[in-house]
Amino acid sequence: MRLTCPERLPREVSTSVKSYHDLQDLNGMAHSNGTNAGRKIQSWSTRRLPSETNTEYLFRMLLIDLQMLAADAEVLFRAFYPPTSAYRDLPNVIADDFVNIVADDLANDFNTYLEMVSGAAVAEGLVSEERVDVVRRVDRKLGEMSGAQNADLWTDQAVRTSNEWSVIRRLAKEAILALGHRVEPPPPWSGRIVPAR
Repeated sequence: MRLTCPERLPREVSTSVKSYHDLQDLNGMAHSNGTNAGRKIQSWSTRRLPSETNTEYLFRMLLIDLQMLAADAEVLFRAFYPPTSAYRDLPNVIADDFVNIVADDLANDFNTYLEMVSGAAVAEGLVSEERVDVVRRVDRKLGEMSGAQNADLWTDQAVRTSNEWSVIRRLAKEAILALGHRVEPPPPWSGRIVPAR
């Protein structure tokens, strides 16, 4: 199945989208009009699907990272960190390896996929430049939070409680909806992340 950009909305509608609530209204409107807005992610697998082009694969990885960034903290941790039973018997792996890595790893992955795919996705018609700009808002906010002076924002506790991460979740939800997808909770951990020692 080929990922495609949702049908373009009339200019007067697309320029009226200013907030998450506008996007929710727009998403509901698209459902009632029978368009393909509100699509689910094709697969949560981190492997390229046989039916995907490289650009489609990278775009799907970007969507997965957006879904992770949009998720509530505890849902995100269940998706990112393995349960204790998954690493209890692995040599050289201790529980401390799975603490305070979500924020930094996810932000780096997201930035990498955004940089790798945004130009190609626009050129190939998967998404419009305007919709990529909505995604870039997430990246800009993550950039504002970076630096040694903000180290306290990159802990699991900050992901749970800080206003900055609440803003990231809101911006990620806006980006997902702008791309014509549903906000979906990521599935529990399935072996995607194993910290290096």
